[in-house]
Amino acid sequence: MGGIAFAYYFTVIEKYIRNAPDIDPHGGDHEAWILAKYIQNQFSGDNLFHVRHLRERVVMLSTFVHGNTRRFGDDDAERDRVADAWSQLVAHVAAVVLPQP
Repeated sequence: MGGIAFAYYFTVIEKYIRNAPDIDPHGGDHEAWILAKYIQNQFSGDNLFHVRHLRERVVMLSTFVHGNTRRFGDDDAERDRVADAWSQLVAHVAAVVLPQP
Protein backbone atom coordinates (compact mmCIF):
# COMPACT_ATOMS: atom_id res chain seq x y z
CA MET A 1 0.00 0.00 0.00
CA GLY A 2 1.34 3.41 -0.89
CA GLY A 3 1.55 6.39 1.41
CA ILE A 4 -1.65 8.06 0.24
CA ALA A 5 -3.74 4.94 0.85
CA PHE A 6 -1.97 4.27 4.13
CA ALA A 7 -2.72 7.79 5.36
CA TYR A 8 -6.38 7.29 4.43
CA TYR A 9 -6.66 3.93 6.22
CA PHE A 10 -4.56 4.79 9.28
CA THR A 11 -7.75 5.53 11.21
CA VAL A 12 -8.77 1.89 10.70
CA ILE A 13 -5.46 0.72 12.19
CA GLU A 14 -5.94 3.05 15.17
CA LYS A 15 -9.45 1.74 15.82
CA TYR A 16 -8.34 -1.86 15.45
CA ILE A 17 -5.46 -1.49 17.92
CA ARG A 18 -7.49 0.52 20.43
CA ASN A 19 -10.36 -1.99 20.32
CA ALA A 20 -8.31 -5.16 20.57
CA PRO A 21 -9.73 -7.46 23.24
CA ASP A 22 -7.74 -8.17 26.38
CA ILE A 23 -7.51 -11.85 25.50
CA ASP A 24 -7.63 -13.24 21.98
CA PRO A 25 -9.49 -16.57 22.17
CA HIS A 26 -7.94 -17.69 18.87
CA GLY A 27 -4.33 -17.37 19.93
CA GLY A 28 -1.62 -14.97 18.91
CA ASP A 29 -1.95 -13.53 15.44
CA HIS A 30 0.85 -11.10 16.29
CA GLU A 31 -1.04 -8.32 14.53
CA ALA A 32 0.19 -5.56 16.85
CA TRP A 33 3.80 -6.53 16.11
CA ILE A 34 3.12 -6.74 12.37
CA LEU A 35 1.33 -3.38 12.32
CA ALA A 36 4.21 -1.67 14.12
CA LYS A 37 6.62 -2.97 11.47
CA TYR A 38 4.25 -1.97 8.68
CA ILE A 39 3.79 1.56 10.00
CA GLN A 40 7.55 1.91 10.38
CA ASN A 41 7.98 0.95 6.74
CA GLN A 42 5.57 3.70 5.70
CA PHE A 43 7.81 6.34 7.29
CA SER A 44 10.48 5.98 4.64
CA GLY A 45 11.11 6.62 0.98
CA ASP A 46 8.45 8.08 -1.25
CA ASN A 47 5.69 7.36 1.26
CA LEU A 48 7.11 9.73 3.85
CA PHE A 49 5.71 12.81 2.17
CA HIS A 50 2.19 11.38 2.40
CA VAL A 51 2.35 10.11 5.99
CA ARG A 52 4.38 12.80 7.75
CA HIS A 53 1.25 14.37 9.24
CA LEU A 54 0.56 11.10 11.12
CA ARG A 55 3.72 11.29 13.21
CA GLU A 56 2.06 12.46 16.43
CA ARG A 57 -0.81 9.99 16.06
CA VAL A 58 1.69 7.16 15.66
CA VAL A 59 3.42 8.22 18.88
CA MET A 60 0.08 8.41 20.69
CA LEU A 61 -0.90 4.96 19.43
CA SER A 62 2.43 3.58 20.61
CA THR A 63 1.79 5.06 24.04
CA PHE A 64 -1.55 3.27 24.07
CA VAL A 65 0.04 -0.05 23.10
CA HIS A 66 2.67 0.29 25.83
CA GLY A 67 -0.01 1.01 28.40
CA ASN A 68 -2.12 -1.97 27.33
CA THR A 69 0.36 -4.70 26.49
CA ARG A 70 -1.87 -7.35 28.10
CA ARG A 71 -4.00 -7.10 24.94
CA PHE A 72 -1.15 -7.89 22.58
CA GLY A 73 0.20 -11.34 23.26
CA ASP A 74 -0.40 -14.71 24.84
CA ASP A 75 2.56 -14.49 27.20
CA ASP A 76 5.13 -12.07 28.58
CA ALA A 77 7.64 -12.82 25.84
CA GLU A 78 5.17 -11.96 23.09
CA ARG A 79 3.97 -8.84 24.89
CA ASP A 80 7.60 -7.73 25.29
CA ARG A 81 8.20 -8.37 21.58
CA VAL A 82 5.20 -6.20 20.69
CA ALA A 83 6.29 -3.42 23.06
CA ASP A 84 9.81 -3.51 21.58
CA ALA A 85 8.42 -3.21 18.04
CA TRP A 86 6.39 -0.14 19.01
CA SER A 87 9.41 1.38 20.77
CA GLN A 88 11.47 0.84 17.62
CA LEU A 89 8.69 2.45 15.60
CA VAL A 90 8.68 5.57 17.76
CA ALA A 91 12.47 5.80 17.62
CA HIS A 92 12.35 5.48 13.84
CA VAL A 93 9.60 8.07 13.42
CA ALA A 94 11.41 10.49 15.75
CA ALA A 95 14.66 10.11 13.78
CA VAL A 96 13.10 10.65 10.36
CA VAL A 97 13.72 14.03 8.80
CA LEU A 98 10.33 15.10 7.53
CA PRO A 99 10.07 16.60 4.05
CA GLN A 100 8.64 20.08 3.84
CA PRO A 101 5.20 20.43 2.21
